[in-house]
Amino acid sequence: MPLPTAPAKQLPKTARERVYRALRQWIMDGTLQPEEKIYDLDIAKYFQVSRTPVREAIQLLADQELIEITPGKESRIAPLRLKDAEKFYQMLAEFNVLALQFAYSAVNEAALAEMEKANKAFEKAFASNDRQEARNCDESFHAIFFRLAAAPFLQNFTETLKVHVNRIEELYFAKQKDLHQDYHQSVKEHQAIIQALKSQDLKTAEAAMRSNWLSTLAFLQEK
Repeated sequence: MPLPTAPAKQLPKTARERVYRALRQWIMDGTLQPEEKIYDLDIAKYFQVSRTPVREAIQLLADQELIEITPGKESRIAPLRLKDAEKFYQMLAEFNVLALQFAYSAVNEAALAEMEKANKAFEKAFASNDRQEARNCDESFHAIFFRLAAAPFLQNFTETLKVHVNRIEELYFAKQKDLHQDYHQSVKEHQAIIQALKSQDLKTAEAAMRSNWLSTLAFLQEK
């Protein structure tokens, strides 16, 4: 079970949260591979904590179906379930539409300018073929809506789903030299959302938001 050479610099306060966030990130980005065994003692040594917060973090991830636990035997990273991709994307699409609806009354000139800035950074990363930066900018764009929505439960549910989706996208896209066409389409869809909000057209903004998530699903289904 290879682990990164050093933990992240900025760490949450509690040991459980610190381990949980790190493991979730490693599952998402492929550092920990599907069906790979994990050992709580090794993880505890790595983070210099007791085994209790490690086991608690592993149980949280098991509840999210990111780790599979066989009591008394072993824990493994959950396998990728590509058959569930359609459900994941459909749910993410609706959660993001819901965040948009909740955020709508709080959208002002400053928020629109922030969206424009995030989308321009996304387009720049796409043009530079910087996959990680493009993903970061895409997440920054969508995070604006969840922040304005002020709905932490919705955000938590969405973040869990995104881990599953990001694992699938890593499988399909990580080995490609060039960023796939879906990124280019996403830039256009982001701009459509912004333009609809400028026009105070919530229904069109909702449709563009939904399309933004489902277009990636359509791209995966073509593979």
